[in-house]
Amino acid sequence: MKNRFLPSVIAAACSLMSLVTTVNASPAEFTLTTTVFAILPEVSHGDSAVITLLADNGSASLLNQTWQASDVISVTFDFNNGAHFTVFAGPTVEQPWVSSLGTFSTDGVGALLTVPSNWSGGTTEALYTNSTQTPTAWYLSEYNDKYYTNGGAAGFDPANYSILVSSWSVSAAAVPEPSAFAALAGLSALTLVSLRRKPRADRAG
Repeated sequence: MKNRFLPSVIAAACSLMSLVTTVNASPAEFTLTTTVFAILPEVSHGDSAVITLLADNGSASLLNQTWQASDVISVTFDFNNGAHFTVFAGPTVEQPWVSSLGTFSTDGVGALLTVPSNWSGGTTEALYTNSTQTPTAWYLSEYNDKYYTNGGAAGFDPANYSILVSSWSVSAAAVPEPSAFAALAGLSALTLVSLRRKPRADRAG
């Protein structure tokens, strides 16, 4: 049986990874909302798609800021209001992205000035998914906005929507009070346990 709370746990754990290293920083959340042209389980053509990138450049402000691909903590694809939900990690030494061209940047009032022209995870392992299929790759670029599993793919309508500044919104991710760090640490531990037990639970189900 799938754990319906796990997506929230994953998100909290991703936030903690940034917060424990830069306590005075405030991660930024970049969100794109569109519709799907898809061949995926749990998702039909015309369903909603919300793509969210959580990034931390070390600043507590959204004003006059720039975020590079290396600042990204997580990339989330949410199809059909959670029916198909996947979280990928930001780029790492072990799993670098295939492309990191461009940046998110804001002006003096916090409005977006630029968005990436090609941020693509390529073939990468997901941190979490609630799908019956295995996510295998994602691309947000001027050439191709796509999300792939081992049995299907999702495009977005309109195509190449991600390269338009007007497609994205930016906001400060919620930062907990110091007293909440212990709770977040507990959630992170729960995430690891849940992910490790997931195959066993699937077999048992």
